[in-house]
Amino acid sequence: MKSGSISDGRAPVCRSMEQRDLDGVMLLAASATEIQTGTSSPQFWDKEALAKWATSELGVLLVCEVDGRLGGFIIAAYNPISRDGYIHCIVVSSQCRRSGIGETLLARAEKELISRGCNHMFGLVKPKNEASIRLLEKRSFSRGQQFVYWEKSESRDRDEAKDVRSRKARNTKEASSK
Repeated sequence: MKSGSISDGRAPVCRSMEQRDLDGVMLLAASATEIQTGTSSPQFWDKEALAKWATSELGVLLVCEVDGRLGGFIIAAYNPISRDGYIHCIVVSSQCRRSGIGETLLARAEKELISRGCNHMFGLVKPKNEASIRLLEKRSFSRGQQFVYWEKSESRDRDEAKDVRSRKARNTKEASSK
């Protein structure tokens, strides 16, 4: 599938990510070193978060299939207040690289973001990820200044969040009864 040809020459099918795609997306993401941040935080979203995001008005989650198999995906988000579109990641399977899938996904995500009112798109790419840099330059993205990645993670554990809400509710109830 390399060198610009896709198996029997059929065009890849690009569509919105659905529940049935999540396992394949999770597997492909786990193998993509390009999206790893090098921190101790989880490096990708969990299946439940992806499922919610895929149906959110703020999410642009697309997959590209080649011969019925997942060839790649893109995850982007739209902020209607700032009208920004953030390209979180573009991942293409190793068998489908250099076949146009990344460009197809990015072009489709751009179109979707613009249709929602987006007037500014951006993302982060590792300096040594030359394929992604070439793709973004080809799509008229401008290279900005390099930054150091920083993060702080709060617990994503729903049970812990539920306990915090219960304690707050209990404390509020106790305070109001005094």
